[in-house]
Amino acid sequence: EPEGFRLKMNGQTVVEQLPDADLTGEFELEPGEETALITIFFIDHDGDEFQPDEPEYSLGAEFEDDGIAEFEQHAEDGKWSFHIHAESEGITDLTLKLLHNGHSDFDTQEIHVHVEAVSTTSSN
Repeated sequence: EPEGFRLKMNGQTVVEQLPDADLTGEFELEPGEETALITIFFIDHDGDEFQPDEPEYSLGAEFEDDGIAEFEQHAEDGKWSFHIHAESEGITDLTLKLLHNGHSDFDTQEIHVHVEAVSTTSSN
């Protein structure tokens, strides 16, 4: 039974929610940008990472607002890995879900996704 989670990208923890703690980390992207592959690890009561291997478990995702970012999962990356693709400027929150036979056994705290164009002007 998960009590927290950790998102890793390129071997580094980028977002995490430890048991009985608040979430840390967020995603900042530019429109059109896609993250590197992100993998979720669930955290149990003892603080150990795990990924369910039963076929009836899957990963779901829900954004608070449509049109800002997109959740992209590719079968070849495994069912616990995904990308976030930035569509347009704005701020939204992402909730990841551990789905079990169509219902959620665990919802993450909201993960902040901020999409903003970075100015390329330079000052002298």
